[in-house]
Amino acid sequence: LSMRAVWETRETHAESRGHSHNVTDLNLLSLDSECSRAKSESSCLVDGSQCMWLRLSTGPKCLPCRFGEVDFPCATKGSFFGGAKVEDCRMMCKHQKTISKVSPCVDISGTVTMSQCFSKGISVGANCMWTQFLTPEKETKAVCGPCQVEGIGQIPCVTPGMMGPEDGSTAIDCTSQCDGACPGSPMCTITQPPPAPPLEPWSMKTLGIVTAPNAPDYFAVPVPAPYGIRQYTEAAAVAAGSAGWPAGITLPPDAPVVIFGPPPFEGPTLPPALKMTLGPAPPGLPGIPPPGFGMGTIPPRAWAEEALKAKQDGKASLLSVSRRGGRVAAHYP
Repeated sequence: LSMRAVWETRETHAESRGHSHNVTDLNLLSLDSECSRAKSESSCLVDGSQCMWLRLSTGPKCLPCRFGEVDFPCATKGSFFGGAKVEDCRMMCKHQKTISKVSPCVDISGTVTMSQCFSKGISVGANCMWTQFLTPEKETKAVCGPCQVEGIGQIPCVTPGMMGPEDGSTAIDCTSQCDGACPGSPMCTITQPPPAPPLEPWSMKTLGIVTAPNAPDYFAVPVPAPYGIRQYTEAAAVAAGSAGWPAGITLPPDAPVVIFGPPPFEGPTLPPALKMTLGPAPPGLPGIPPPGFGMGTIPPRAWAEEALKAKQDGKASLLSVSRRGGRVAAHYP
């Protein structure tokens, strides 16, 4: 519900009755009205009544749409009323008011740019419309608003020369996100961001990681931004499925992530709620120092190749484990 609408209704009711009622608790008011006796939609919405039939996900209610001198609007379909989702609302009151939510697109400062307008929509998943116009004083202004309104539908763009949003103004340009990526506007430079690519395993070679000839088959899935718990879980699920682990395997954050060093200072930090344990690097990755003796990153290629050559020359032994060794490792390339 719009907080503005709620407070305006409360204040008006306080002036007329000397005290205020909570709009979201109209069932208390219904005890003092004729609506409290209605048990069905037909008995609630009778001619001459001042009742509204509110169908909620938890069941219907017959509530007053006018109490004293105060008009109570219908809740918008799809909104929430008293913790339940509104499926429908009908009233017999003549005012036929509806509580609506102010669109995040709205900006009537007159100085909003098209980039700022479209960013408002992209940030919340809404579609906005930017309109530039010329005032009677020959001042160029611009406003931002929704191009899709519930109960009305899509609002078309004005064409140059039509009446602008202010009295006596003339429209210069209009671009709407409802029409796609900036159609027909010579001033439009905004494009919608591409969808994030699906998570998929990368090869060690693609990541530039040197591996020993007898190293296990690794399935590395980069953790996407913003590097939170959910992103770690999704990346781990893709990697585990690609490696042949069965569905239902324990994943982070329930399973601890094995690290052989902290993430580099220049990169993102680990999520605070992520379980971690210090352990050796996965086998077959040469040049990585023992746990706790360095950053949890893959060493430079030259170091890794030198360490691999030393192992192949017999100066060190290489551990070999199966790819179902039962350990999950986190790396920070």
